Order: sequence, then C-alpha cells, then structure tokens
Amino acid sequence: MATSDLPMMDTACFGGYCSEVIHQPTDYSSVEVHGVSFLSEMDVAVNDDTPEFFSVYVRHMDGTAVCVGDFAFSAEADEYAIQIAGRYHWTVTRLSSALPR
Repeated sequence: MATSDLPMMDTACFGGYCSEVIHQPTDYSSVEVHGVSFLSEMDVAVNDDTPEFFSVYVRHMDGTAVCVGDFAFSAEADEYAIQIAGRYHWTVTRLSSALPR
C-alpha cells in the first residue's frame, strides 16, 4: 500500500484514556511508549523505526499490552507515560531510544 493511500490521523483522536482501561492497577506492571504506523485503513502496528504517531501501552502481568493513549508527538506520549508510571509506581520503557521526539 502506498503511503498516500494510508489514512490520515485526525488530531482530535489523540489523547490518553488510561482511566478507561486500568481498573485494577495491580494487574499491570509497567508502561511502554512505541512508535506506530498504519498497515491499512483499519490496522496499525508498532513501528519504532518510522512511526506515524506514538502510543502508550500498559503491560499486563500476563504479558499482554493494552494501549492507553495515542499522540502525535513522542514527547507527549513520554509525558503521559511518566504520569501513569508515577501514579502507579511503574517503570517506563521506550523500546527504541532512537524514536524522534
């Protein structure tokens, strides 16, 4: 799929929603920030090399991850991840230190 065929992100979609997801904080252990890109109109995937936007995930104790926020800029995602980590005393992981800020 050509880049021009991929959907544009509506900036109104960006923001955090951890309170909608984290009902039992003891079920989670950490926060992660990843770059993300569209695979198709309805599918996205982690892409730390050439991201189109940035997502914040909380890592469940069973090993799965749940997205709790999408942001246009990595600095916004980092700030949100730090807020969540501070609230619940979790660590923050940026799996690619090369992500643009």
